[in-house]
Amino acid sequence: MAKVTTEKIGGIAVITVKLDKTDPRVCDYCNDLCAEPQERGLVVVQDCHVTQYGLMCRKCYEKCNGEASSLKTWKEGEIYRDLPLPFFLTL
Repeated sequence: MAKVTTEKIGGIAVITVKLDKTDPRVCDYCNDLCAEPQERGLVVVQDCHVTQYGLMCRKCYEKCNGEASSLKTWKEGEIYRDLPLPFFLTL
């Protein structure tokens, strides 16, 4: 189950959500299901992309018209794996 924490950094509230392997992954823009837990892991149910703006389903990614760069792409049926946190800290 997801763990949510809130802390203030420089007077700004920062909310952190840590997901585990049993939490489904959804598009950060339209909330469509991208990957769901199954026996073999988190299985991608529709093509999706991790971008500098978050996880996007193919439909939302295409709406960006090239404004978002895909850092990682998953195809339907693949096993979804979160990218390590240090990867995002270097953006």
